[in-house]
Amino acid sequence: MNATYAASAVTLSRISCASVAIVLLATGHGARAGDCDAQWLTGDGIPGLNAAVHAVVTWERDDQPALLVAGGRFTVANTVHARHLAAWDGAAWMPLGDGVDGDVLALAIAAGDLIVGGEFTAAGSSQDGVPAAHVARWDGSSWHALGQGLNGPVHALVEFNGDIIAGGAFTEAGGVEAGFIARWDGAAWSALGAGMNGVVYALSVHEGRLIAGGDFTAEDESGSDRIAAWDDESGEWLAIGTAAGMNGAVRALAVHDGALIAGGSFTMAGGIEANRVALWDSATDAWQAMGTLPYGMPGGGMNNTVLALTVSNGHLIAGGPFNGAGGGTRTRLARWDGTNWQSVGGGVDRTVHALASFGGRLIAAGHLTTAGTPQPGVAALSIAAWDGTKWSALGGGISTSITALTVYNGDVIAGGAFRQAGSLPANFIARWDGAAWHPMGLGMNGVVHALTVHDGDLIAAGAFTRAGGVNVNFIARWDGLAWSPMGSGMNGFVYALTTCDGDLIAGGGFSAAGGVPAGFIARWDGAAWHELGGGVDAEVLDFALFEETLIVAGGFSNAGGVPVDSIARWDGFAWSPVGHGIDNSVTTVAVYDGQIYAGGMFVTAGTESVNHIARWTGAAWEPVAGPWAVTEYGIETMIVFNGELIVGGDFSVFGPPEALIDANHLARWNGTSWLPMGDGMNAPVHALAVHNGALIAGGQFTVAGDQVSGFWARWGCPTPMGHAVIPAGGGAIEIIDLLRSLDTWGR
Repeated sequence: MNATYAASAVTLSRISCASVAIVLLATGHGARAGDCDAQWLTGDGIPGLNAAVHAVVTWERDDQPALLVAGGRFTVANTVHARHLAAWDGAAWMPLGDGVDGDVLALAIAAGDLIVGGEFTAAGSSQDGVPAAHVARWDGSSWHALGQGLNGPVHALVEFNGDIIAGGAFTEAGGVEAGFIARWDGAAWSALGAGMNGVVYALSVHEGRLIAGGDFTAEDESGSDRIAAWDDESGEWLAIGTAAGMNGAVRALAVHDGALIAGGSFTMAGGIEANRVALWDSATDAWQAMGTLPYGMPGGGMNNTVLALTVSNGHLIAGGPFNGAGGGTRTRLARWDGTNWQSVGGGVDRTVHALASFGGRLIAAGHLTTAGTPQPGVAALSIAAWDGTKWSALGGGISTSITALTVYNGDVIAGGAFRQAGSLPANFIARWDGAAWHPMGLGMNGVVHALTVHDGDLIAAGAFTRAGGVNVNFIARWDGLAWSPMGSGMNGFVYALTTCDGDLIAGGGFSAAGGVPAGFIARWDGAAWHELGGGVDAEVLDFALFEETLIVAGGFSNAGGVPVDSIARWDGFAWSPVGHGIDNSVTTVAVYDGQIYAGGMFVTAGTESVNHIARWTGAAWEPVAGPWAVTEYGIETMIVFNGELIVGGDFSVFGPPEALIDANHLARWNGTSWLPMGDGMNAPVHALAVHNGALIAGGQFTVAGDQVSGFWARWGCPTPMGHAVIPAGGGAIEIIDLLRSLDTWGR
């Protein structure tokens, strides 16, 4: 579960809430973004790239600064759109010719130009791009096709004797039969002998010969299993060492101190034990193991596949999914000291797919999110740089998803899974003052799922056990200067926060609060935790206020002994069902135009088919605007903003079948019909809030509309609003936003 389970916040007593309803009738919803041309505003970047990197290369050009080029699955590089290809100049990222239309798997430099290979079929924009079947050339200003290209993905590229060699999963090059490897001479493609009988993953040049590694065998001319050398003079494939080759795929090749190094998934090389990495010395014409294992075990090497090899500052570096090398803990990276494998700055947290050297620093790229272990490390999305002393990200911004939002003392507060905000470390929580992000003390040691404001303090809850270095057990309060515990906290995760009748209400996956039995819901009176009416029988995910009662939503089926099915009402004395309930978990609830709206993964509410969203009229559950086509993973958060109900989650289309809209994770309901919000987001929305007249959205996305917006975005007027309207609690109820404001102004 994720997101704004904490979203809704109910404030003050039932008497106060009733009086506020009158205020709302008199004042309406406040200043409206509809008075301007509302749109997605310029957002923040991210500390790196928004998806995996599969290849990196340093491009040194005549009379121009060197560039680090990255290729992969990503579409955003820090602050710019970059379709699968981007360049870093040492200070900023830039796109290269609108990139390509599919994943980049290989990069090389040939005759001063950048050669790109992968799974794409076109390079450049849809208007002026060029057809490029799996391989293309970028000269710094224009894209060029390499003949008819190849009929399958390219996994490896290298320059050899003035020509470009491509290896991959293809069988034809330029219409010519070419078994998994081919040669481009600047005018046409040609085969290299009979080629291989399996995929080529790696290419290099050693002692004047082309070296190919992959998952082929020596059935034809390939020399030896999974690795072979092409001799241009004889026009033949030759074995390297013994014809036995390797017993598993070769995924990476490099040359270090005159020796050829091979990495992959093999455990034998040339008939000797060599775990995933081996050295071939032409002087002895034999493969050698690299490093040692505990207790004198033979083979050395790594405990999992080696996917990348490079030489940086004279050192051989290996990368992959392994966590052990040379008998020690080496997390996805290892450095060869000539005798054994050593750690590289504590390594990184996820698989390394590519390595390079740029500006005197080692570049590690892949699926990583942090560099430097043990945690916390440095937040670095998909790519990081090691200078021999410390790791750094290539760009700044929020480092990963936001799952909770609120407003406290005029600032936006974001909680989530991130470890960096702006250019500063920020452990799972940060504050935005309208211009920049700031950490909040030492932050937490786990994900923040819920935020609200209570008695002048910020309350944060989630999956953490420490806040600001203090033991807090899943919930903590911030007084503007420091974090402190709330009693002894809970014995399990907290997903939802609200206030009611002056008390703080918490819901989640816990069974005790402050040492007192509390079935998934508890009440804090300012001094101690108390159970609430016997609690419920499964996790609580959200709260709302309706007709002076507390609405509780989640995955439960019983509240205080009363059958309730995923949603229940607490009137201060007893539990009661809301109609016949809902058939699956309710993740978010809101009140709009006097009705309860529920969202989640359910398909039936009461006796009605509703598909992820329904409303309670006070007498019955009903679908909203007819049968639904919200087909993906449902609704996660809701809020009332400028007289409309805003709905976020993991969906791409929204509305009844006869009036579907392309919503892309965010839609708005005006009481009559559903409308999109620009082009929406490129990934799920988990949290919503209101700040200074703008809607704030948080989630997993990196693009909002056509703006790069790293994990959070603002929808509002393109020029600053003159004044704040209603500071939201990260919740789903406009009444609550006003209540919180009145409560704050009253002090």
